[in-house]
Amino acid sequence: MPAGATAGASTPVDASGTFTSWPVQIWCSHPGVHWKCLEKAGSFEVSVNAGVRDQVAWVRLYNEAGATPAKPFYVSPRATKTEKEPNDRILEVTETLHDNEVTYGLLEKNGDVDHYRLALRAGEPFSATLDATRSLRSPLDAHLQLLDERGFVLTENLDRYGYDPGIAFQPKKDGTYYLRVFGFPVEPDSTISFRGGADWCYRLQWQRSQLPFDAFNAEGILLPSVAPEGPSPTSKDSAATVSLPLDTQRAILHNKETHFYRIQNLGGKSLEIQLLAQSIGSYLDATLTITNKEGKQVSFQDDDKTNRDPKLVWQVPDNEEYWVSVSDFHKLGSEDRVYRLQIRERLTSLLATAPAELKESKANEEFEWSIALERINNWTGDVEVLGVGLPADAVLTNTQFAVTKDGPKAHAVKVKLPTPWQGPFALQLKLAGIETPVTVAGPTQAGVWISNVVTK
Repeated sequence: MPAGATAGASTPVDASGTFTSWPVQIWCSHPGVHWKCLEKAGSFEVSVNAGVRDQVAWVRLYNEAGATPAKPFYVSPRATKTEKEPNDRILEVTETLHDNEVTYGLLEKNGDVDHYRLALRAGEPFSATLDATRSLRSPLDAHLQLLDERGFVLTENLDRYGYDPGIAFQPKKDGTYYLRVFGFPVEPDSTISFRGGADWCYRLQWQRSQLPFDAFNAEGILLPSVAPEGPSPTSKDSAATVSLPLDTQRAILHNKETHFYRIQNLGGKSLEIQLLAQSIGSYLDATLTITNKEGKQVSFQDDDKTNRDPKLVWQVPDNEEYWVSVSDFHKLGSEDRVYRLQIRERLTSLLATAPAELKESKANEEFEWSIALERINNWTGDVEVLGVGLPADAVLTNTQFAVTKDGPKAHAVKVKLPTPWQGPFALQLKLAGIETPVTVAGPTQAGVWISNVVTK
């Protein structure tokens, strides 16, 4: 704690757990985030370069015995502070939170409840967001409430941003108010009670404005809202032709409203069409529809598996005119039914992922690293696996294979390191006929790591 720090400043951070040796070495995915061990075991000083934008950095501790799994650490230009205990009851709270200030908290044990004091003004908009699962990968399914000075609940929310809550309110009078945080496990079990633990962390922020509609990209960087250009495309006549890549943000303002985007002269291209709504805090129950120039439906997507935000992959059959349309499943419209539409081309290639992000082994002991494979645009051909960032004496075998229309859907490369070594590395796939190698993605943005240590 805390699970984040401010750009342009140094922040003391304490890690939970037991350290059998100290100091340890620290690896961080962001070059502008610097960790230093302090004298006390488990205590660090984290310095973040000025100008670093809102994003997740990944941190891993290691020593001669091995490495920890990578953990997310949030960096932001906003001022930060850490929760002060005791705060289980509103009478115990001693500090008032300021707007646009980020507070890092922890529900450290079962039954834990956190309270924070605010000073709000009559008639001014108020909103608060809590981030636990989106960027911090916390097991916390948080509940956020706004209380008056007597402790009565004025508004509350459980899942405005997926599992993370957000609330908005306009007070009728000046005064003291409180935010209350408690939670349940993301993975439910048979226990019916408030829960907590050493990794049940969260970041809390409030502002004198409406709720933000923010999204994180694949690299864990917070994407600010995109200002729309021109009037909403509520008819085919008002729609512009899509230029790739497209990233636009708008709102379905009126009941039965539909927005249209023209696809033309993109024959043969494979498009990934993603619609962000619930994940950015919108009330839009979004649907994606593709129709041809005769109005016949070509493709439709409502929910993407367990996610209410639709996503589809579509092979454009020809250069004729097609329409991508966005609407609300319930035909409702309002200012908070916002969506972000992203359309990009999927180039012919292989999608490669590694289920494991950390592999521990003994020196000179061969082990396998499994790679899951998915063909993009029906690619077939020969593949060679390359190891990038490994020591010079590393030996990789089973590095060549062929992909056909029948598979394989996975491949295991064998790795042997004759001498002790640990660190981050990358597996890359060199595909026949494609110039740029494909980097195998890990389960997080931290990539993959080997701890090849001597066993005493």
